[in-house]
Amino acid sequence: MYPFTTQHRKVTPVEFLQLLVIRFLFHAGSATLACCRHVLYKINRHPGKILVFRTGMLGDIICAAPSIAAIKRAYPHAVLDILTSSGKPGIAGLDKLLDPALYHAIIDYSGIGRLQLLNLLKANQYDLVIQLPQTDAPFTRLLRDLLFFRNVAAAGWGWQFSTVRLFKRTQEKLLVFPNETDRLAAILEHHGIPVDRSVFDLNFMEEDTETLQRLFSREGVAAERKNIAVVVGAKRPQNRWPIANFRKVIESLGSGYNFILVGGPDDREMAATLRELPQVHDFCGRLTPVQNAILFGKCALVLSNDTGPMHLAYSVGTPLVALFSSRDFPGKWYPPASEFNHVFRTENVHCSLCLSDHCSNNICMQAIQPAAVATKVMELLCKSGYSPAQTISATGTTSWLN
Repeated sequence: MYPFTTQHRKVTPVEFLQLLVIRFLFHAGSATLACCRHVLYKINRHPGKILVFRTGMLGDIICAAPSIAAIKRAYPHAVLDILTSSGKPGIAGLDKLLDPALYHAIIDYSGIGRLQLLNLLKANQYDLVIQLPQTDAPFTRLLRDLLFFRNVAAAGWGWQFSTVRLFKRTQEKLLVFPNETDRLAAILEHHGIPVDRSVFDLNFMEEDTETLQRLFSREGVAAERKNIAVVVGAKRPQNRWPIANFRKVIESLGSGYNFILVGGPDDREMAATLRELPQVHDFCGRLTPVQNAILFGKCALVLSNDTGPMHLAYSVGTPLVALFSSRDFPGKWYPPASEFNHVFRTENVHCSLCLSDHCSNNICMQAIQPAAVATKVMELLCKSGYSPAQTISATGTTSWLN
């Protein structure tokens, strides 16, 4: 099961040989993991207790949410626990993000020694472990996890090798990678569990809606204008589009919209130059992820860097313009393919696919032109039926949830 397909482009002899090496390494790694799983694990089609293992931050969990929901639907009577590194209680914890009907307990392994964790998991007596692996997990880590979880449960699956780091430029040119939601769904479907990729089952609470409504009222977000959310920050500096470019887009769109800045507390200083613009409202650091999702559901469009909140936008079905750096393979973290989602990513950058967490000059992001972004924003707004001339109602008295 290859996690990629080949584009129909002219291939040089060298590139052809490189593709053969890539496919060989992928096949060898996948076959080794499959053989180990076949030897070490049994099949359990009626587990009473399941452990799902998924690491990562906000975006990683959003991408995995349809698969987690599918596991719960496939085993509705099983007790399902989630082992993760993003489970700490708080506004961004899994306990605040996913619908609690999906799981019994969230186990955060951050700061827990391996032996202590093993004893904790063994005491829970799981019948089945399912790993939803990171797309860039190296073969050695996957093999380590496969061996580790054999001490936790007699049945298990999910260890898929996805990324070969050789000949990255050839892969960028010739291979098409699925986005993370599709890749994880394919793992489940390979094991007979259908996945509805549109079901994210987030933990929407009435008090979250009320909190957002009060904030709209307090900040004077005008009901007669449609909302555009703008996500200005990102965890990695190289994923941040210059703030001056966001300003140019906002200025070019005119006064027909409310522009709502979304991000964490650390983004407030960066967004300061945008707050002086008309109809701009700074919500950075003031909402939980779920409240951000509700906010996105009230927007005509979201303009976002490649960061966690970007995934929340498409999870609620809001049109999205996403700005991607060239640090990673194209496609892997993209939103779902849709006429209402558009991705900007600069090709043919000499330092693309650096896979680095540090960048002193993100030329790939700087090369994305504000005029092109503004044009695409307007195109998607018109396609969605919104234009600056349209209003929610003459009096602003329509349902707040519209």
